[in-house]
Amino acid sequence: MITPALTSLCLALALLVPLVAAATELTLRGRALRLAAPLALTAVLGSGLLLAQAWSSAYGQAAVASYLPTLVGPGWRLAWRLDGLALPFVVNLLLVTVLAFWYGQDYVPVGAQPHAYYALMLLFFDGMLGGLLADDLVLLLVAWEVMLLASAALLLRWGSGPDVAATTGRYFVYTQAGSLLLMAAFAWLANSCGSTSPQAVAAHIALQGLPGLRAVTIALLLGFGVKMAIVPLHGWLPDAHAIAPMPVTVLLAAAMLSLGAYGIIRFIPGMLGAQALAAVQTPLLIVALASQVYGALMSLASRDIKRIVAYSSVSQMGYVLFGVAALSMLGLTGSVLHLINHGVIKALLFMTIGLVIHRTGRRQIDALGGLAAKLPWTMAALALGGAAIAGIPPLLAFHSEWRILAAGLASGRPLLGVVAFGAPLLTIAYVLLLVGRLALRAAPERLGVRLAPLSMAASTAVAAGLVLLMSLLSGPLGRWVASLLPNPMGGPL
Repeated sequence: MITPALTSLCLALALLVPLVAAATELTLRGRALRLAAPLALTAVLGSGLLLAQAWSSAYGQAAVASYLPTLVGPGWRLAWRLDGLALPFVVNLLLVTVLAFWYGQDYVPVGAQPHAYYALMLLFFDGMLGGLLADDLVLLLVAWEVMLLASAALLLRWGSGPDVAATTGRYFVYTQAGSLLLMAAFAWLANSCGSTSPQAVAAHIALQGLPGLRAVTIALLLGFGVKMAIVPLHGWLPDAHAIAPMPVTVLLAAAMLSLGAYGIIRFIPGMLGAQALAAVQTPLLIVALASQVYGALMSLASRDIKRIVAYSSVSQMGYVLFGVAALSMLGLTGSVLHLINHGVIKALLFMTIGLVIHRTGRRQIDALGGLAAKLPWTMAALALGGAAIAGIPPLLAFHSEWRILAAGLASGRPLLGVVAFGAPLLTIAYVLLLVGRLALRAAPERLGVRLAPLSMAASTAVAAGLVLLMSLLSGPLGRWVASLLPNPMGGPL
């Protein structure tokens, strides 16, 4: 029989296993360095199994929590929770991380210190997982810093390009500024409510209100908006994606961005109350639309194929924010579903772009072409990912975009809801530009291709299969997400 104590232990171990594996990575020497990549992938799979056990033993209903005595000092606790809101984000993180780690099995040569690389990758993963499971405001900030420091170190050490140090510095400044805004907001909440527990803060606000609620809301929106790369807080994203090793890019785009959306949902309507988000609904909808349009236009204007896909993330996060700002369960369900869809699709797109860059040695769109004949399977996977992100029915993003756009029409701001229907046309435009030029345009002279490592090709094929499978199961997937989510919006489903 599974006891609550054992369930709690599974949750704690799911966070501990990647840390132990990261420490073990640093001890590898000589021939043992070949074990660095398999060890990291095994640790992520093990963490996933422990999380599955924790959730299933709670019978899919009760929140799973782990409380350990604080070892640091009074005022906060080591507390983690896996509930219906966190679960879809955790599933997305696990899927994307497994794909990224598998894809990168042959990515870092022995001479490039793979043990240090995978130790940082595990810390990056564990920081994101800790951010999703943290049930204490201070603990969330700690997880946020682990995520930031590990990802910045990966960019600085293994990034490639002429301005790696400057780009990493800009990434660090942007994301650290977001963290400081979160710290200020959380400190205000803890001081006003006398607790760092989100549940206690929510109860205090419901009973007594909160002075400065709008200021706290704006600080949280800005802090989480940086991580989400919403316009105009997106300045770190295109350059960071451009220099990052491809497995890191996959984690940045397909997993880390979703944590910003999770934070907005969890800590604004979920903790401060729906009225906090309602007070800024109109400017939030406008900012979301600006992100959709700006990201798509920059994808159209870019000539670096990696930047094209990177800017599309800015646009797609605009859809997510638009659904949240619609202030309905239809919009919220659409946004969370879109984040899951975006994670898998964006992993596939970056993995195929990585194959193109690896096999041709080129990344400027004007220097590429004729790849439908030279790399037919890679181009088929790229076309599938492009059609999916463009919302072509019945592929993945169509189902989540439908919910988001419908929620916009019912949001009480019908004009903005109508304007939102123009953004998918821009998505189709940059997808046609990318796929059409790479696959169908005449091949430049002296464009040769080389073989790709098996891990890169096989993981990309699995990602493509996952996009197809999830497209076929979009109905059940949407109902599953809707059944998990609480109703922080205060309205009917």
